[in-house]
Amino acid sequence: MSDVKEGGHGVYLIISFESTSLLPFKNDTARESSIIQNYSGRFVGVGSRADIVEGNFSHNRSVAIFHFSSRRNAEFWQKSDPIFKQNDHLCGYDMIVCDLNRPCPHADHHSFVSLMDVSINDTDKFEKEFYPTHCQTVQSFGGIPSIVKCCEPPKVRGNWDPHTIIIHQWKSKEDFEKWNNSGEKRKLDELRDHVCCTTTLTFMQEPLSPRKNHCSGTL
Repeated sequence: MSDVKEGGHGVYLIISFESTSLLPFKNDTARESSIIQNYSGRFVGVGSRADIVEGNFSHNRSVAIFHFSSRRNAEFWQKSDPIFKQNDHLCGYDMIVCDLNRPCPHADHHSFVSLMDVSINDTDKFEKEFYPTHCQTVQSFGGIPSIVKCCEPPKVRGNWDPHTIIIHQWKSKEDFEKWNNSGEKRKLDELRDHVCCTTTLTFMQEPLSPRKNHCSGTL
């Protein structure tokens, strides 16, 4: 398997699984932490139940994020870890890998995630007219825009076939909602609806235990 050229910030490995498996996931991740570190990885956080803001996504899903130094290391870890490589682990789960545009924010700073799965039908207008202004509005409301913008990230396992994954991170759910309900965002939505179709999930990243935050990246 060949590695990919990345921007130097590593990758997010994103796992979606049934929320009923949250406790086994936390226990298994804590148990396997040394193996994850052997592949230059770390646990970032898990949303106990993702909220579906818009679009179609399976209900009652938890979403976890890991950070690895490269896509190659992330995929090697999944294939090598004695627990996570099992076909029936977590009653089956979806896993994708996305390159980062920015350093991984520290979990204490911007732990609220908005994850967009975007199907673009007019690339030129999306890239030139919609997306730059969209990111500006995210930043103006205190978010970190475009931590991830990854076109057709590879599906490591499961049934999730993403289009373009975009991740913004926020200090709080309240900051996200102020942006999401703002006039600036709603005005852009009129353009967005002509250039793409979007599924948006949000979740607060939780540590494995109250005293542990595992992402050591800085801004």
